Amino acid sequence: MTPDTCKKFWAGEKIEIASKHEEILLCLCDCDEKSLTKGGSKGEEYIVDGENLITLKTYLINYLNLLEVIFTAWNTNVGDRQMIEAEFGRNVVTDNGEYPLDNIINQTTFFPSIKAYVSHKKNENTEKGKKKLS
Repeated sequence: MTPDTCKKFWAGEKIEIASKHEEILLCLCDCDEKSLTKGGSKGEEYIVDGENLITLKTYLINYLNLLEVIFTAWNTNVGDRQMIEAEFGRNVVTDNGEYPLDNIINQTTFFPSIKAYVSHKKNENTEKGKKKLS
């Protein structure tokens, strides 16, 4: 989702999702194709609002809350940082260095531990080649 779409999402306004994401959208909204309105600015997006937006928001918030708990353990050194990075890091930073959650988490004040992990990874990537001081 674009930053603008994410702002609308957090504000509870209707959003547009590209039709190429139809399968996952139908699954997350727990509905069939007839329950979604097609249209949008390009005419090929699904408009998600009302009950479907609430359902989508519930799934996304539950997922982000779970990640926030995990990365809080990373951030506060309660859990094994290497294990958390190895097991859960790809949910936040892909193997090719993309940050798929950036737009959604940067449009809210929530999820500080996910943001801390992303910031750590971005700083780590800019400092490649430098050795840590011991």
